[in-house]
Amino acid sequence: MRSLLQEQLFMPGTQGGVLEVDTPLVVDLDGTLLRSDLLFETAVAFIRGRPLQVFRIFTWLLQGKAPLKQGLALGTDIDVALLPYDAAVIAYIQTSRQHGRRVVMATASHETLANQIAAHLQMFDQVWASDGKTNLSAHRKRDLLVSHYGEGGFDYIGNSRDDLCIWKVSRKAIVASPLAGVERAARAQGNVEQVIKSTSSRRSAWYKALRLHQWLKNTLIFVPLLAAHQVQSTQLLLDGLLAFLCFGLCASSVYLLNDLLDLADDRHHRSKRERPFASGQLSIESGLLVIPLLLAAAFAGAAIMLPWQFAAVLAAYYLLTLVYSLYLKRHMAVDVIVLAMLYTTRILAGAAASVLLVPMFVQTPLLLAIVVGLWTGTLLFLSLHLRTANSYALMLAGYTMPLISLPVVDNPQAVFDIAVSRTEEIFLGIICAAVVGAMFWPRRLAPVFQATTEKWFSDASTYSQRFISRTCQPEEIGALRNSMVGSFNSLEMMIGQLSHEGARKQTVRNANELRGRMIHLLPVIDALDDALWALERRTPELLASLKPALQKACDWLESTADGPQREQWQQLHDELERLQPNSTQLDDRDQLLLSNTLFRLGEWIDLWLDCRTLQYAIKTDDQSPWRAVYRHWRLGRLTPFLDRGLMLYSVTSTVLAIIAASVLWILLGWKDGASAVALAAVSCSFFAAMDDPAPQIYRFFFWTLLSVVFASLYLFVVLPNLHDFPMLVLAFAVPFICVGTLTVQPRFFLGTLLTIVNTSSFISIQSAYDADFMNFLNSNLAGPAGLLFAFIWTLVFRPFGVELAVKRLTRFSWRDIASLSEDASLAEHRRMGVQMLDRLMQQLPRLTLTAQDTGIALRELRVALNMLDLLAYTRRATPAAQVLLRQVIDEVSGYFKHCRKAGERLPAPRGLLMAMDRARRSLTAQEMGDNPARLHLLHALSGLRLALLPGVEIVTVGGELTEQLPHNIDGAPL
Repeated sequence: MRSLLQEQLFMPGTQGGVLEVDTPLVVDLDGTLLRSDLLFETAVAFIRGRPLQVFRIFTWLLQGKAPLKQGLALGTDIDVALLPYDAAVIAYIQTSRQHGRRVVMATASHETLANQIAAHLQMFDQVWASDGKTNLSAHRKRDLLVSHYGEGGFDYIGNSRDDLCIWKVSRKAIVASPLAGVERAARAQGNVEQVIKSTSSRRSAWYKALRLHQWLKNTLIFVPLLAAHQVQSTQLLLDGLLAFLCFGLCASSVYLLNDLLDLADDRHHRSKRERPFASGQLSIESGLLVIPLLLAAAFAGAAIMLPWQFAAVLAAYYLLTLVYSLYLKRHMAVDVIVLAMLYTTRILAGAAASVLLVPMFVQTPLLLAIVVGLWTGTLLFLSLHLRTANSYALMLAGYTMPLISLPVVDNPQAVFDIAVSRTEEIFLGIICAAVVGAMFWPRRLAPVFQATTEKWFSDASTYSQRFISRTCQPEEIGALRNSMVGSFNSLEMMIGQLSHEGARKQTVRNANELRGRMIHLLPVIDALDDALWALERRTPELLASLKPALQKACDWLESTADGPQREQWQQLHDELERLQPNSTQLDDRDQLLLSNTLFRLGEWIDLWLDCRTLQYAIKTDDQSPWRAVYRHWRLGRLTPFLDRGLMLYSVTSTVLAIIAASVLWILLGWKDGASAVALAAVSCSFFAAMDDPAPQIYRFFFWTLLSVVFASLYLFVVLPNLHDFPMLVLAFAVPFICVGTLTVQPRFFLGTLLTIVNTSSFISIQSAYDADFMNFLNSNLAGPAGLLFAFIWTLVFRPFGVELAVKRLTRFSWRDIASLSEDASLAEHRRMGVQMLDRLMQQLPRLTLTAQDTGIALRELRVALNMLDLLAYTRRATPAAQVLLRQVIDEVSGYFKHCRKAGERLPAPRGLLMAMDRARRSLTAQEMGDNPARLHLLHALSGLRLALLPGVEIVTVGGELTEQLPHNIDGAPL
């Protein structure tokens, strides 16, 4: 029975299964081979690149379509490698070429772009396209093809009504992703051979493009109704719903416009390239038609059925977002200010929640405390899922509610005024800090990012050189490894902020790619070290033949400090290929060990070249698309590993702390006790992500208590002697600026920040100067009291420290390895491999803090990665080999299941070694032949053997394994 793929690619023009190769295959470009239209692609690119020259489009159009296409093609720079091609059509063409068929492109697009695409795809024997005088579409294309091949002398692939006249004179018609009604009209002509239909859903594509899920943001429209207790007004509710709809339609039009203007950037992005317009699921033409329709509907509804003020606000909103999308977001200072305003919206969320919930629960204080705790805990839990600066926005919305809600429980009518007041003061503070910082002290993150990457490269270079030259010492290696992990982990938050300070999109992409390759270096080097260590003890003569290559690798490593050095890299690869054993030699275990060593060395060389190339591109601000050298099926987008169980426990502890503090406040009847509960909520939220938050909360308490002392000095000593505003400003500016300069130093950051913030807050001179000592003491001691409570609470409920996190991370690794015996897709295995790498970066610093060996965690990661490689290639082996390979996978998984059940690492069973040897012997050259999967499977088996059973490779063939030899720590020979 023919497979589905064969059915899709079944070629026309066959007689008895033999292709008629004399009939050329003519392929259309726009909408057929390409899931887009180059006319609209170039028009959008021209508008974005030259917005002030848009009038030229109309000038060209008055001259005709051919001059228009030529002007746009020559006036834009389209990267044809990133265009959305139809994979099914490409597969059809490739199958035709494999059978010796002549393939021709005939397109109405301009010849410049058509030739570029043909050169990129390398699939066409000839190209016909429009020039500056002739628009090669419909009847003109038909006449050209008939003049060359005659009627019925060619097969034609197309998709639109313009192709109907061409199908009529072709021998066979192939219809690809047809537009509405085209398939029916084509079939009416009677020569349709095949229809290649698109598998994507237009409905889901439009849902994704319109961002309908983002409309939830517009529910803030209803907050004033709730605050004014006007929910029962049917007319106001209907007006609110209409306003909600108008804002949603307006926002969707902006999203569509953004996607069209950012086509080129999105196609460079790993995930954004799947957006509907970038991937070709939706045509650019349809987007250009829908945008004005959405705007017309939004403004018509606002103008006809709502007050004119709303229409004015809607217009202002649209203009602001339009200007931001087209211009402002590319300028650092403006982007920082806009981001500050976006942070303020999170404060509004907390304020809105206070306005909504306080009047509802004010008569039941305990229930209000529970609601406040759950609100704070929910947003805290969401914030813990983010490892960028954006996480603070959610946390801020969470603890803003107790700051606003709790002080007004005895006067709920004032909650709206307090919410507005708190929002205004925080908003003004953020905007002032953002404006002043961006205009007068614009500290850019890019130099800090480059300095951090330089440090990582310095450490990684030394780390690699020590292993390759075989001069490593455990103490030095451990310190270098810790430094590399620390630098790597700090890059994530920096990369998330680069785009907000004016970094170009290609630079941000390069930074993400660099981090995605940095994470692979440690396991690759560790695998290379184990292979070299086994080789020098088992077969020193083979290592001697490898030493010149190792020396060249060390020399190349040093030279890459000045640039990637691709020439030397190629020479190194040629040397490794020369040393590679042939297919028959791989049956010998010693030669396999050499091959595995060469493979690991080649992986490191490619990985290092990629890292250095990306670093150089970032340093020189090179905006050309980057091409990878290191390619592996396990490479994927870095997705963070999240211990949701520990996160949930931390959040639950915070929620219970808020409730318990509220109960104490109620029982004591302390008028100003609300501040204690609020600061307890703030401190527990701030340090919720830490393994051992108690010491940091104690520091919070100490510096807050010190701030009370400083505030009292200001209030009772300094301020009584000031009599005008300039002196007041001077009294605050001088010490605060001096102390503020220390906040940029990590060791002083927390203390100085808390001192500045709390001192200014505790002075409390918002409306009038009030030097009542008892009031001051009563209100300001509540803060330290709440922090002291949070400290004691944390000691009681979170006493575990780093040890618990280490144990859980280890057990998660065992769980994942144990689960590899279960069926899963390649994508799921890729995601697991990436998450295990991320988990290792979390695990290594914690292992160092607890004085545990980091090498064991690296070995277990390598076990998992080699298992994943085995699983990826096992299906390509012979049936007999598959059985033995599955046995290895099952036994390794079973071993880690036993470790997990026992709660400790157990000695690896001896049967594993025999199972691996049986699997290796089933992969001989005689059994596998030239199967390319053989080499991958052998390397994975060898790597698994070295990672799981270190030391066994130095045992001679036929020797008796009485006891597992001790393995090296951090690669150091024992």
